[in-house]
Amino acid sequence: MSTIPLRCAAIVVLAVLAAPLSAATFNVITDGSASDNNLADNACGIAGGGCTLHAAIQQANATAGFDKITMGRAKVTLTQSLPIAIERVVIDGSFGGGRAELDGNATNSCFNLSSPGGGGQAPNPLVPQANNSRIESFVIHNCQGNGISIDGHGYVVYNNYIGTNVAGTAASPNSGDGVSISADISDGDIPDLSGIPLPGELADLPAILAFVAGAAPALAPNGIVTNVISGNDGDGIEIFGQYTATNVVFDNIVGLNASGTAAVPNGQDSSSHGILVNSGAYLNFIGIDNRVAGNNASPLSDGIHISTGKVPFPNFVAGNFAGFSPLNPVTDLGNSLCGIRVADARITTAADPVPNPVQLSVVVGPGNIVGHNRGGDGVAFEDPNNNYGGIAVTDGNSNHVRIWGNIVGLSTPDGSAVDIGNAADGITIVGTDHEVGGATIVEGNIVGRNGRHGVVVRGGSGTVRNRVRGNSVGTLPPPLEGADQGNVGYGLWLLSGGNVIGGDGDAEKNVIAFNGSHGVRIGTAFAWSNLLRKNAIYGVPAGSLGIDLDVVANGPDPSDDSFGGDRVPTAQNYAQWQQNTVVLGAAGYAPGSGASSAGWALQSGANGQYRIEFYANDDDGAGGKVFLGETNVTTNAAGLASGAAALSPGSPLDTRGKYITATVTDLKVTDPAASEPNPPGSIVPGPANNTSEFAAPVRVPIPGALRVAAATVAFTVPETVGTATIDVERVNASEGAVDVDYTTADGTATAPQDYQSTSGSLHWNDGESGVKTIVVPIVADLVTEPAEVFTVQLSNPQGGAELIAPTGAAVTIDVSTPVTLQSFKVD
Repeated sequence: MSTIPLRCAAIVVLAVLAAPLSAATFNVITDGSASDNNLADNACGIAGGGCTLHAAIQQANATAGFDKITMGRAKVTLTQSLPIAIERVVIDGSFGGGRAELDGNATNSCFNLSSPGGGGQAPNPLVPQANNSRIESFVIHNCQGNGISIDGHGYVVYNNYIGTNVAGTAASPNSGDGVSISADISDGDIPDLSGIPLPGELADLPAILAFVAGAAPALAPNGIVTNVISGNDGDGIEIFGQYTATNVVFDNIVGLNASGTAAVPNGQDSSSHGILVNSGAYLNFIGIDNRVAGNNASPLSDGIHISTGKVPFPNFVAGNFAGFSPLNPVTDLGNSLCGIRVADARITTAADPVPNPVQLSVVVGPGNIVGHNRGGDGVAFEDPNNNYGGIAVTDGNSNHVRIWGNIVGLSTPDGSAVDIGNAADGITIVGTDHEVGGATIVEGNIVGRNGRHGVVVRGGSGTVRNRVRGNSVGTLPPPLEGADQGNVGYGLWLLSGGNVIGGDGDAEKNVIAFNGSHGVRIGTAFAWSNLLRKNAIYGVPAGSLGIDLDVVANGPDPSDDSFGGDRVPTAQNYAQWQQNTVVLGAAGYAPGSGASSAGWALQSGANGQYRIEFYANDDDGAGGKVFLGETNVTTNAAGLASGAAALSPGSPLDTRGKYITATVTDLKVTDPAASEPNPPGSIVPGPANNTSEFAAPVRVPIPGALRVAAATVAFTVPETVGTATIDVERVNASEGAVDVDYTTADGTATAPQDYQSTSGSLHWNDGESGVKTIVVPIVADLVTEPAEVFTVQLSNPQGGAELIAPTGAAVTIDVSTPVTLQSFKVD
């Protein structure tokens, strides 16, 4: 993502947000913190002459109108804390073509923008008196507390270095946050959010601000735009307070030097983060084009950390670079733990003063690229308690988080995938009602090259009703599907129940390929009622499975009742209630119709309802790559069913030489009378939705093709020869037994006068190729006549053989040598 057009857009919008209609301009020419000696004279002056930054802010507070403070010197070192700016003012640090320096001298607080009234509030907290104040073009460092504190709405912080030295190359920390924003308001002051649509892909700052203006017109946005915010002891940026809203954090460097090439971490002395949104803040936008990386001085720091609790409208995190710089993606500038973490985010409900109308607490995406983050480095492969990853939801109370359209573990400069894998999992979630991906191809996440697993759904019994769909895990989306970008471990690990993986639509399938172990691993007794639907799972390494349940860890589960059956109480001790898969029989392909077929036999629960989904693979490896079709079946009282399925995929697929496999999903409604619990996350009985492992694959034979041999496509026989012989050959392959029918047809020659009508079939055994013959008797009549023609036509190939040209022969009967009658003399 190019930063140049985004910065230009930011400047244009900022000019609209905070265009100063100055009542007065105060020029700072004096160092120190001396106070103004006459607040009534509309002029900045201290005892003995001169104007300090301290005095200029005092005068701006005392002077009506929109004032401006400029810098007439390169540096100000404070000897006392700056006063709070409580009226509209632009404080412009531009000096000598660069930025003026504000040094807090370690003991003094620096910029503070707020409005008067209790708790820093104006009488109407939605319209603060300091609205549209702006701080720009300063180096703000060595302050006691925050570099900049904001209380309210409508402020802009632009083009500053906050927490670094003047060159922006090293830390010169403020002891608190770089920028701290709050704006507590009561429930009664929250705008009506019902009927507000969710934004689409917000590609630039004007689009974000237009959405904010439509969603909450009374809440003028704060803009934190194009700053370097690094090296601070606290968070780089903190947005906090009950219902603090409409903050836009755009095009900042957070945790790196000014050139974006080396770490200058925030959180120097604490567990602070690059960007923190917490304590009820809502409707805030973190993005686009923030580079949030290098926040690794503390072992507990995340790049972007969301911990809001309940919110009436979601926060948005989109278009950020988390853990690396786009200037050089291969350089590890990872944050200590997660690139983006949602620690606690929930929606308000009808029981709250303002219910959440869109049923989302956080939207992570689209366009975040997340890599090199270090949390979970060295965590055991099989440790189910790891909660670190590129993108992570780590609090089981969280609900309704959407993660979509992100790239996790890969970067794409110039269209090529570069390995920037996170140390642990790509995406890991706990909680309820989350969605990873979406229903269209652009909504899916790309998750590859991460050091543990691709996607993990953790949380035991408390993690339910999550959906994972439309993602590319270990590979790239079309048209680049098939590129190996595998994660080190499983593609997907499910440790909880009641989740849906994939979906009915073709774009809802997850493509899970080339990962270092099982495509999907489902483990623990909590992990049942997980519906896997139409996913493409392939490229599984030898010794691993496409789907692995836990009856036999790391190996195929039995497909019979050797472990007691899969719809009995003891089955509830295993993932997916140890649902059996099918045993497949002979498979075939019909070239004429394009349909495939497979025999199957199922041993499962008595009188059960099941769906068998069939898939094709390019080889006999584990998994299923292309969905072919499905059939619903019912077992008898012994739990048995068998049959043959005709499979016609939506897009024609020639399966000859490929392998067919299948999964089984239990559709029977849970039965409390049989001691079966309700599905996870449901208070009433429902379909069990336990999906099995893949069946052992069967190969679709390549039977070859049948045709009339070239030498007998058109030939002539004398009428006296007795028979005409047509050769039919099997070419290209010879797997399986095949047959083809043939029959003669009149032309100018007619049966039975000129030849005997002939029909039948030819048969080749499995492995047999070569020529079979059709013999047609020729009739020698007593009539002298011109040459005559009949035809022989092949039809109805069986056994999957293809009928190719030439499919018929034309036989000419030559009567140029007529039959001679013997003359006898009779006396």
